[in-house]
Amino acid sequence: MNNYRYEFSICMIFRNERCVLREWLDHHLLFGCQHFYLIDNGSTDASSLLVQPYVEKGLVDLVHDPRPYRQWFAYDEHFLPKIRNETKWIAVIDADEFLYPRHGGTLAETLRAREDIDALAVPWLLFGSNGHLAQPEQIVDSFLQRADYDQIGWTSFKTVVRTEALAAPPANHLLSWDASVMGIHSHRIKPGAVFKPSFQPEDTELLGGERPYCYYFREASVDSSSLVINHYRSMSFEYYCTIQCTRPSACTSAYDIAEGDTTYFRENDCNDRQDTTLASLTRTLRARSPASVRS
Repeated sequence: MNNYRYEFSICMIFRNERCVLREWLDHHLLFGCQHFYLIDNGSTDASSLLVQPYVEKGLVDLVHDPRPYRQWFAYDEHFLPKIRNETKWIAVIDADEFLYPRHGGTLAETLRAREDIDALAVPWLLFGSNGHLAQPEQIVDSFLQRADYDQIGWTSFKTVVRTEALAAPPANHLLSWDASVMGIHSHRIKPGAVFKPSFQPEDTELLGGERPYCYYFREASVDSSSLVINHYRSMSFEYYCTIQCTRPSACTSAYDIAEGDTTYFRENDCNDRQDTTLASLTRTLRARSPASVRS
């Protein structure tokens, strides 16, 4: 039996996310994340200086890798052996994704209730700009409108995986995106490992082939989800113009956004349904745990 240092950890790559990182880190600490494995992908806004207090407290392992379009390989290259040895569960998410237990409790408590699975697909809830032109100081309290999944009918997801279920890396796992063990949406897991969604019904059709990335999804699925991710993809128009449009995509040049092109913002600015669940849960937990990692 493995004697892990951490029960639940998160791995993430970022670039120029200074306005997001502190709230992102404090959010996941509040909900019980014990450690972070972070990759600074060439930030020019002093993001890593903001992260440094968390590094000094032993909460973050931080590496720097400025090479473009390395997201598919960076997790394996920098952290795969360390993650296998140190943490029981790992989630791979982005800086605009806030993972939490939809019905309260901590992340680790929720996963302890799922000893029957090895990997859990956690659905995105896509949040829009909420009408904000300028970027507000707070994300969770400011962006409260999201997509209506009875209208959209599907969602993408990220995967929380038991590290002992991760497959052995193939020889080319740092050369070919589809060979990497730790992926953007899903991971290579051992034969026989149990992979299920965090919502009902668990036999919902999975889309995406060998490296799946989305499910058919309705509002009833949101209500039944044990874990969800609030995905603040658009945020404000200011954030879109000054950050998203001015940096390359982490994974491929095909996702680069040309400066001045507002198509991506308009397509993802979903404000069809009010959702204050995370804001309410956060206020409750803050009242119980007012101390900050920065204090």
